Amino acid sequence: MDHYFVTCKDGDKTAMILGPFTNEDLCKKYAYGEESREISKACYDIDPKSHFYAFGMCKVSMVELCPFNYKGILNRVDKKKWDKVLA
Repeated sequence: MDHYFVTCKDGDKTAMILGPFTNEDLCKKYAYGEESREISKACYDIDPKSHFYAFGMCKVSMVELCPFNYKGILNRVDKKKWDKVLA
């Protein structure tokens, strides 16, 4: 099963910001759609340089996540707020 993350890219560095989502369309909403401004503001609160970063999304195989039970950066910073948006 694939999972999706909202990502943030700075040069050759990429961070998984929010996720994992099990629904690609929901991830797109946070990466590119109506919720994307909230994501960029939350990132700016953590790192003011994020205003210059590129935001997008990526797909990751669940097999790659299992050993780590990986969560996005925003999920780790404010679990109560961001975990509720995951499908």
